[in-house]
Amino acid sequence: MHSLEERWKEDDIQSYLKSSRRTIVAFSGGVDSLCLLSLAASLDNSVLALHVNHGLDADADKWEQLCRQHTEKLGVMFECFKVKVDTKGSIEENARKARYSVFEKVLQENELLLLAHHADDQMETVLFNLFRGTSIPGLVAMPRVRKLGKARLFRPLLDVPRKRILEYCKFRGLKWIDDPSNQDKAFDRGYLRHSLMPIIEERWPNFRATILKGIGRDEELRQSIESIAQNDLIDCQSSWGLKSSGLVKLTNSRRDSLFRYWIAKEGFQQPTSGILRALYTDVLMAKPDSEPCISWSGCEIRRFKDNLVLKTQNNFIPSKDRVDLNPSSSLKIAGGLLRTVKKKGSGLRVPGLDRDLSIKFRQGGESVRVDGKRKILKKVLQELGVPPWLRDRLPLIYLGDTLVAIPGIPSWSTLPIVVSEQLAKPCEDGLLFWFDSA
Repeated sequence: MHSLEERWKEDDIQSYLKSSRRTIVAFSGGVDSLCLLSLAASLDNSVLALHVNHGLDADADKWEQLCRQHTEKLGVMFECFKVKVDTKGSIEENARKARYSVFEKVLQENELLLLAHHADDQMETVLFNLFRGTSIPGLVAMPRVRKLGKARLFRPLLDVPRKRILEYCKFRGLKWIDDPSNQDKAFDRGYLRHSLMPIIEERWPNFRATILKGIGRDEELRQSIESIAQNDLIDCQSSWGLKSSGLVKLTNSRRDSLFRYWIAKEGFQQPTSGILRALYTDVLMAKPDSEPCISWSGCEIRRFKDNLVLKTQNNFIPSKDRVDLNPSSSLKIAGGLLRTVKKKGSGLRVPGLDRDLSIKFRQGGESVRVDGKRKILKKVLQELGVPPWLRDRLPLIYLGDTLVAIPGIPSWSTLPIVVSEQLAKPCEDGLLFWFDSA
């Protein structure tokens, strides 16, 4: 029996597995996840191997088939999801977000997701975050266990060096996939792994063990800080993010800890110390009538009224072209979903639709007739409470060349608007438009 198989049977791993309704292994087909799946399947063949096909490599579909073959040999279930990864910005971070989106969609309450991160991955994470300007190693390391949506994420191999994982797979005669991107020094982690860490190891051979001990000592501190941040989140949370009025009452250290906890909980990359300072000076303390925004690594925090809103960065550029609209079906557009609801005596009157409906985006200078008065569209959107970053993304409904309806936005509690002349009468069928923004 290999030492890793003995390690797998120990209580600190088995207690998590036995207390969960179902175990799911994130399975890429690489040596780390293959080792993890083999260990998990050795004691429980009801585990599910979950593969995410990012489509970034020419051999991605081939890798998917190889993963399927591995699961057949191990006698476990296999499920695959294909995702589209945004190639703008950090491909590493965009792929991670796409992957975690799948995880959260698949995982149900009281299920356990196993990830194959090991001790070497932990070293890379600590160094990467330290170079980005975050301080205490134990606070920037990957946690062994954390919540993920309705389920939990568990990294059982986090204290295992990669060389032991390689030894195990060779011992079991397992053939794994070598992703060439793991050798690419153009990626931050690839550079750390293949250029920097060998230099550090040459000067300080035991640096891995030393850092791991430091992380262990910091664990109690991490838990204490996280507990305070959890309570502060309850006090400062609003329907759309965090309340500015609550944040300004916190000390600098508690506010920064809350920001870190909130950002991690939402699945985004941790901000640097510089970004945390800017969140206070440039966003939280900005003038009331300003529209401040801080962005990093594909996400952004904006202030709107008394709310700090954390969201995926959207680079949508409104088109000047008209888009045909079929009100009988939903339409994915502008990073959201436009849908239509039929309602008697409310919304846009159906009998008046003698021409095709279409969608246009705000270009500036538009006006709309509401409650019998013509108003500037920008003013109407402000009065409705539409956040500034959504005003140019909001699909506007046109009948011919006339703006006739403005969709409501459920996530911001704004109601749909229809121009006075096109309102459905009590006896008429009407259409209400809603925009579910991402």
